[in-house]
Amino acid sequence: MMGTDYTSSFDPQDIEANKGISLVAYILFFVPLLAVPASKFARFHANQGLIVFIIAVFCSIVQNIFWFGSWGFFNPFVAVIGVVQVALLACIVYGIINSLNGRAIELPIIGKFRILT
Repeated sequence: MMGTDYTSSFDPQDIEANKGISLVAYILFFVPLLAVPASKFARFHANQGLIVFIIAVFCSIVQNIFWFGSWGFFNPFVAVIGVVQVALLACIVYGIINSLNGRAIELPIIGKFRILT
């Protein structure tokens, strides 16, 4: 499931000038917000990075809660969280590729949420 492509709604000069810093948003979402606060393209990718970050923190908390349970060898909660974490890694790679290519495409499933406007 591909996300919506918003590339045409951004200024081409903004995209060209800020696609390098936008990729950092998937590692440290706040860096583009501090480095180029007026860039709508960088803010779009910072929002996507923030969503990934929030989900990753939630997964880490849930994983730590269930990690030491008395489930024996196989813990289904930890297994599900592991699958989600692999999906988040794929989203990070997808977002970095999109930002480097000057594209503003929502991440699959989670990209439709807006925290930063």
